[in-house]
Amino acid sequence: MGTPHGLAEFATYLIGIGLVVPMLARLHDIFPIAAIMLLVIVLIPFPLWIAYLRGADSQWLEAVIVWHLIAIWSCSVVVFVAAGLIVVWQWAT
Repeated sequence: MGTPHGLAEFATYLIGIGLVVPMLARLHDIFPIAAIMLLVIVLIPFPLWIAYLRGADSQWLEAVIVWHLIAIWSCSVVVFVAAGLIVVWQWAT
């Protein structure tokens, strides 16, 4: 299994999924293509994490995982703001 540092990063990845996926359900009603694209971005690195935690030692693999973590957190912020704007828009109209 991976190092404690790798497990902490994997936990961060799972938290990112936990933030993004529920908001995607709300976004899917309004912009289905955007929701599907964000879901793909979120789920792509899962096999990479499995390889990393099983002991694959590669700087390239670590770099890809870090960039996907950044993408997941960025997507979660964008989706959260979009969902908030949708709620405000529906409340106002």
